[in-house]
Amino acid sequence: MKDILKRIGPYQTIVTSFVVLVASILSGFFVVIPVLRKTWTQFQTFQSLQKETKELAAKASFLESLDSAAVTSDVALVASSLPAEKALASLFTVVEELAIGSGLQISDVTISEGGALSGQAQTKLTPEERQLGGSMIPFVMTADGTPAQIQSFLEEASQARRLIRVRSMTLTYKSESLITARVEMDAFYAPLPTGMGALTQKLEPLSDKETVLLTRLASFPLLGGEEATGGVAPSEGGVVKSNPFAP
Repeated sequence: MKDILKRIGPYQTIVTSFVVLVASILSGFFVVIPVLRKTWTQFQTFQSLQKETKELAAKASFLESLDSAAVTSDVALVASSLPAEKALASLFTVVEELAIGSGLQISDVTISEGGALSGQAQTKLTPEERQLGGSMIPFVMTADGTPAQIQSFLEEASQARRLIRVRSMTLTYKSESLITARVEMDAFYAPLPTGMGALTQKLEPLSDKETVLLTRLASFPLLGGEEATGGVAPSEGGVVKSNPFAP
């Protein structure tokens, strides 16, 4: 042991300096690395917040540019064509008014299986409904009339504000001028979204195609009375009559 100390003695200063240097380097790693990590995390957070702030500012600017009266009117228009619930009372009224306008005599209207009488929206969608992006109410109408009256009913049904699709039709001739028509149809509805999406989700203005579609819907006659608007009243004179997002 003494021999070792004698040999190290002349280099004691160098050894001590080396040990101090190694300790300093190690302590530097333990101190500097966490600081660097924290700084990098703060930088990434700052960049993320800066991006979100820009997106929110653009979203706020877009919302401020909208005409609230026009938006409410558009919501009422869409709700009258595609209500948030089944609105069966309104649907029956629409079918009745179409039949009366065409001169048909309705003998029966039946909600098919899958179109339960409950006014609440169903939770499970069929593959066809998922593809369409909405829910269907299948129903069958039986009515008597002339060929011209049946043709008139089909034409008017295709242009009613409440969206109705004729799936199939069976005709039974009672005489040369009187036919019993059994018409299988679908009405549509789309439950309102349960969430508003992410705050940073980008909002896009209506495309020209979507604007044309709204204009076309507005040209269709509104049948079914006040219930046909789905509880959303359009605005008059630039004054919003109701909250379009209220349940």
